[in-house]
Amino acid sequence: MKEFQSKSLIYLEDYDVNVNRYLTYAQIQKIIEAANVQNSWAFRQQNIDMLVLLYATDIGKENLEKFTHDELLESGLIDAVFRNIKNIYQIEEGLRYTESIEQAIVKIAQQVTNFLSDNEGLKKLDKSIGK
Repeated sequence: MKEFQSKSLIYLEDYDVNVNRYLTYAQIQKIIEAANVQNSWAFRQQNIDMLVLLYATDIGKENLEKFTHDELLESGLIDAVFRNIKNIYQIEEGLRYTESIEQAIVKIAQQVTNFLSDNEGLKKLDKSIGK
């Protein structure tokens, strides 16, 4: 097999920041989990933006915390970083997957199964239907 040469970093001179061209699936999963914490679109988007900056750049958590999200957004840094990540679209794909009706049904079925397999759950069910 041919050896792969990594071309995964790009330097953004305007911001003095290196950007990874790809997020790993593990990083994308963590971003998706953090985005699903609240139903507020703004809070969700800020989580996504900040985690992408954390995972995809060499800025570091301490330096990121020196700025507000609005400052990072208005500076153009967030857009510049997003434009240079080849698989950034997979975050939205992952969000659509985790929020799909199919996934909701699977989660409900798992909870019902857990409830029914628990002896206490069966007793509660028996009481509720009058047995």
